Amino acid sequence: MVQIIKNEPTFFTDAKRAIALPTAPSAWDEIGKDERGFKTKLREHILLEEQNMLCAYCNQEIEADKDSSNTDHFKKRALFQNQTVDYENLLVSCKSLYHCENIKDNFGLSVTDYAKIIHIVFENPDDFFDYGIDGDILAKDGLNAIDKEKTEFTIEVFNLNNGSLQKDRAKIGESLKFYQDYDYEVDDILNDIVKYPSFIKNIYRKIGETA
Repeated sequence: MVQIIKNEPTFFTDAKRAIALPTAPSAWDEIGKDERGFKTKLREHILLEEQNMLCAYCNQEIEADKDSSNTDHFKKRALFQNQTVDYENLLVSCKSLYHCENIKDNFGLSVTDYAKIIHIVFENPDDFFDYGIDGDILAKDGLNAIDKEKTEFTIEVFNLNNGSLQKDRAKIGESLKFYQDYDYEVDDILNDIVKYPSFIKNIYRKIGETA
């Protein structure tokens, strides 16, 4: 996960103004209904302008088409009706059955549970997460009890240590040793490997400290 800086586009703001009941769950079906391809344009904006074409949660590369990604209400609109068309509540997720949005939305979260999840628009995951060379996502050492619980709960809610994700990160972790041998800067690596930026930064620093 990385912190996401939101930048509400004018076309979305204008579409919100046309909704009669913007705080109703049905507002999501109403917004942009008169504009062909509105939801696709929104998904493309969020992915390209704010998420660097990465899933908001697992940080794998995804495309903006409806088969690859979905605009997710971080806080479910059934529970948080007043945030149905709150732009800061909209993130784009991959459509994996085994992690990210699908797991979160089927986790059975209550309204109060959301306070125990890292909100990547308002909080920086780098303040909470640590990483292992084997691809594990962990709670940072030194966190207070509340923040440690929040970190571990976030990992569980999105299943961020799903086996396929862990193995994929581990492969990249191994490849970082090659970059270290040739004294690459981390920004150059991130130009080569777009996915898992926080993992790459964390592990590359650790490899450098032990080299």
